Amino acid sequence: MRKKISITGASGFIGTSILKKLREKNYEVEILKTKRIKNKNFGKNSSHLIHLGFDTRRDKCNKNLQLNILKKIIENSKKYDFKIIFFSTTCGGPSNKRKLYTFNKYQIAKYYCEKELMKNKTSKIEFVIFRLFNLYGPNKKKNLITDIQKKIINSKNSKIKIIHPKTTRDFIFIDDLMDLIFRCIKQKKLNNEIYEVGYGKAITLAKLYTRIGFFLKNSSKFVFDTPYYDKIASSKALIRKTKKIFNWKPKYSLDKGLNRILAK
Repeated sequence: MRKKISITGASGFIGTSILKKLREKNYEVEILKTKRIKNKNFGKNSSHLIHLGFDTRRDKCNKNLQLNILKKIIENSKKYDFKIIFFSTTCGGPSNKRKLYTFNKYQIAKYYCEKELMKNKTSKIEFVIFRLFNLYGPNKKKNLITDIQKKIINSKNSKIKIIHPKTTRDFIFIDDLMDLIFRCIKQKKLNNEIYEVGYGKAITLAKLYTRIGFFLKNSSKFVFDTPYYDKIASSKALIRKTKKIFNWKPKYSLDKGLNRILAK
């Protein structure tokens, strides 16, 4: 097996974690800048290209630019025979009631890139699409868990109000994602399918606040507003297929992950 991996978005949270692991395992790494990728010859002698580089701005992400970048990756995959690992949006998935919002240009671009890859399902290229649920871990600067952590720590009141307490979310710890990615790399053949990636269990926001408060040893009381079910009420990953195909199982329960990043 070729021990060279190409990667876009190497400076992000997932990218830096992958890069560290790849170098620990003595892989040769080709780091690609997505802004220059359209005019670059890349992927030669690589076994995989991990596509993480994406404009995450909800209001300014350019769908056509992201599609053109992906089309260039697909073109080079056909030329140099490397496999593609792509991370898509969880919105619109079979187990997720979250719908695509037209104002969220990042979601829309991810959605259309997923569709573009799936057009090549029966072609000679090999790829996998991971629908990644709420990712967290040490040094993750911005996510739901860090937002709640800051809210609890910075609260000047003894009572903290929680909006939509029965809304549910599923989480995946960075170490479990790394394990899955490397199992994917070792897989002899990718079957051009979509896989959901989470722990496989949902938690309500009410319970999430309580657990984070516990690990922070915070004595604040949480006040729940009138239960309200909106378009993003349910978010849970269906990981049965992911576990079976990649012989993978997440090891970090939410409590174990929170203990790792919050316990003092």
